[in-house]
Amino acid sequence: MQDSVASSGFPRSDLELDLASLDPIGPPAFLAGGFLVEPASGAAWKLDSPRSLLILSRPSLAKEATWILSRVDLQGTVLWRIDTGIQWLKHVTDGGESIVLGGYPDVLNLSGASYEVVLITKRDGYGLVHTIGTGETEVR
Repeated sequence: MQDSVASSGFPRSDLELDLASLDPIGPPAFLAGGFLVEPASGAAWKLDSPRSLLILSRPSLAKEATWILSRVDLQGTVLWRIDTGIQWLKHVTDGGESIVLGGYPDVLNLSGASYEVVLITKRDGYGLVHTIGTGETEVR
């Protein structure tokens, strides 16, 4: 039999959290995040004009959370942020004016998932997604 009283001493039926009523306490978090490594150098990917770094993170720790790429200046200001739509990231490369990411959009259905290639412009974070299996292209 499960105890009907939470560890705080309140009955479980009285505990309720209204997420819509909460105010953010700061800038977006970079969960499971880290600096994106530039393939050629093996170091944190640095960009100029303005000087900045690329951070790869997730909006949650859920297995099906997608990867988010952010460009952050040296003062910590997010210059742009894009949801890649990729849950299982397999490849990262430098495409000149773009960052090229490749992976699968549905980690829970890898056998039926199509591989996606995401091109993200370094300057403004504009994203273009090409799905290999279907040949479809979309703006993200």
